[in-house]
Amino acid sequence: MFKQRFALCLVLSIGLLTAGVSIIPSSLAQDTPAPATNAEGSLFVENAGQWPDAARFQVLGSPLGAGTTWLTKDAIWLVVASGKPQVASSETFLGQVSDLQPATLQPATLHAIRLTFPGSNMDVRIEPSDPMTTTISYFIGNNPEQWRPAVPVWGGMRYADLYPGVDLVIGGRDDGWRLEAAPGAAVDQVQLLVEGAKVLGIEDQVLHLDSSGEQFSISLPATRFPYQVSEVSRDAQSPALTVQPGTRAYHPVNPTDDPANLFYSTFLGGGDQDSGQEVVVDQTGSAFVVGDTLSGDFPTTPGAYSIYHGDGYDAFVVKLNPAGNALSYATFLGGNHDETGNAIAVDNRGNAYVTGVTMSTDFPVTASAFDTNYDGNQDVFVAKLNPLGSELIYATFIGGANHEQGNAIAVDEMDSAYLTGQTRSSAFPSTPGAFDTSYNGEFDAFVVKLNSAGSELIYATFLGGSDRDLGSDIVVDSTGSASVMGFYTLSDDFPTTQDAFDGSYNGSADAFVAKLDPFGNELVYATFLGGSGADRGTGIATDGIDSTYVTGYTDSADFPVTPGSFDTSYNGVADVFVVKLVLGSGELTFATFLGGNDYDYSGAIAVDSSGSAYVVGYTTSDDFPTVPGAFDTGYNGDGDAFVTKLNPLGSTLTYATFLGGNKVDFSSAIVVDAAGRTTIIGHTTSTDFPTTLNAFDTSHNGGHEAFVSKLNTAPYVPNVTAPIEQPPSGALVVGITTLRGFAIDRGSSTGTGIDTVHIYLDGPYGTGTIIGGATYGLDRPDVAAQYGARFGPSGWELAWDTSGVAPGVHQLYLYAHRTSDNIWTLTPAHLVIVTRSYATWLPMITRR
Repeated sequence: MFKQRFALCLVLSIGLLTAGVSIIPSSLAQDTPAPATNAEGSLFVENAGQWPDAARFQVLGSPLGAGTTWLTKDAIWLVVASGKPQVASSETFLGQVSDLQPATLQPATLHAIRLTFPGSNMDVRIEPSDPMTTTISYFIGNNPEQWRPAVPVWGGMRYADLYPGVDLVIGGRDDGWRLEAAPGAAVDQVQLLVEGAKVLGIEDQVLHLDSSGEQFSISLPATRFPYQVSEVSRDAQSPALTVQPGTRAYHPVNPTDDPANLFYSTFLGGGDQDSGQEVVVDQTGSAFVVGDTLSGDFPTTPGAYSIYHGDGYDAFVVKLNPAGNALSYATFLGGNHDETGNAIAVDNRGNAYVTGVTMSTDFPVTASAFDTNYDGNQDVFVAKLNPLGSELIYATFIGGANHEQGNAIAVDEMDSAYLTGQTRSSAFPSTPGAFDTSYNGEFDAFVVKLNSAGSELIYATFLGGSDRDLGSDIVVDSTGSASVMGFYTLSDDFPTTQDAFDGSYNGSADAFVAKLDPFGNELVYATFLGGSGADRGTGIATDGIDSTYVTGYTDSADFPVTPGSFDTSYNGVADVFVVKLVLGSGELTFATFLGGNDYDYSGAIAVDSSGSAYVVGYTTSDDFPTVPGAFDTGYNGDGDAFVTKLNPLGSTLTYATFLGGNKVDFSSAIVVDAAGRTTIIGHTTSTDFPTTLNAFDTSHNGGHEAFVSKLNTAPYVPNVTAPIEQPPSGALVVGITTLRGFAIDRGSSTGTGIDTVHIYLDGPYGTGTIIGGATYGLDRPDVAAQYGARFGPSGWELAWDTSGVAPGVHQLYLYAHRTSDNIWTLTPAHLVIVTRSYATWLPMITRR
């Protein structure tokens, strides 16, 4: 790849008290043990009548960092105990919660802090999530009618639409509490009013408080922005503090918590210059990355092959765990001068293969390697690391007396390594019988196949004409045939084949695509690709069947695009191109521009099992195309990385996002796994580049730094509405019940846009059990009145027999099949609490 340098399950039978707040008025706090809590985070106990109505939930655990938390609709109450606990019932705090005066209750032992959000939505929805198998039973007094057995317990809570576009989430997988903002929402509208304690200060998003001499601290809701104190009241009767996040509108910055879009994102580097060049992912989801660093403090791991940085730039090789929060291994690779790590591949056993450039005479080669002598100026290196990153299985030079550069590497099932790049050495090693054994002049591209031991060239060939030719990327198919993307050729006599899409040089500089047979002795296919301007090819991928996908960038307004593709018009300055072709067909399956009004460069391309193409790169276009619901739809300035996904026809952009911060961000490589999740690598100078909570490194360490990000690039389907409306909330479900609702695609041009509805129990498709397919097409005049007449026949119903469903907490997942693109869309899940005799219906929104 040519590298551009842009600068537990608990069941509790009796619930008693927690953190000094008793639910048994006649019991002493210090005499009653606290219930066990979820070892993975806080538990949220629903009010089923065991407390006064004002209390919605009690939190077992301390998501705010101190005390016991009670959730009401208009406030969050934090009760902190100090000294010897005294008798204190839930009625003490919640019997008249609207009239409760902060810091006046039980001042010697109990401190009540009231947290509110001025200007927030008066009709905020409190939505539980993550139903637990844990239940808590309340047997209070001797009147069975007052007993509350098996009260539901949840793992998280959300104040939905607390402010427009902003939710408050408490608990969940990271515990704590945090603000989640939708794209376009203004975070600076959020204000937090703290009453009932004197404010000692705010530091690192932690609020330090004093209540009646008791000092304690609570965390502020995690957010992408630092907090600022906007108003402080020192009234002794009602000390209060108002704080709010920073004053700019939302766009993703560091750190963020958006698991629907960004699985993880981390910096990777030290205090100097670090560049991430390529990434691959193994079957476990671990990411292997390569790049180069000038940082002596680049993070390495004990036991790695080399933990000491040499002179100048060193290559680095890193294995990042599937969660993106730890290094499995990290090693330097280099000698007494400069190295760049340009490309990486991994075999089925977890061995990593790396190529790049070295100028070090003492680069660490192995005794039986193909070439153990530095050849001069700069050489290609190839190295193979064991799965632990602790040992070089082999390392070799490849080159002649002049300049060489290794740009890309691939590995076949026999662990042979395939390389491409360019050479200016007439003595570059070629093998007898190879396609071209003679140096053609200026720079030639090369293609090399190295055996699994790194000791012998199976074949090595030049590839080029009389002028400059550079190889940028390589892929190998199941037969052992290697296909090469050319960064560019200036040679009008570059070798092409009779079935080429374009056998003529177009001028300025053309990209090229070439394929060799498994033995490296025949050119199976070769074509120019470009227009009258300059065209550069940066990436190549195959679908494993018969199609090849390539990307690059061009300033040719006449670059060959195809009718019906996503963008057939040149946007100006420099555009990305994405092309699909069947080698040997003589035609392009599709070809499209991709870009905006300024510079757009592609770094790499990947293809998933459905034939969708993923392209990453760099843009300075503020109008670069994005799609609704993507991670970041707003340009951040100075130059952003981008991540895009094209449908298999090349006609629709199904995902597109910016990825960046306040300075320059460039993505150089992408890989897509079997589940359709994409991992990208690049480098950034942005101090606020978006990282995720608990990522390996959430702090920019200085200068030019590598990053690794894992994204969800599933298509956004905002127009499907498919609620389950029947039975109504709170209804008791006995035996066979009829589920009812409607399903429409508001973006459809004809009909309802939906043709089938399926419902699954206790998990989505693939893990849940299908209840059945609903009868669809029932008349819904109310839907027609709201959305339009053509949406009238959108009703559905399904008879569900609940008698065989085991007691516990269950979820229903509704899928509506969208006719426009043959996609099944998952709508918000719905919750059912099933007991031995009845089920309580509780619709629940699962937010994207």
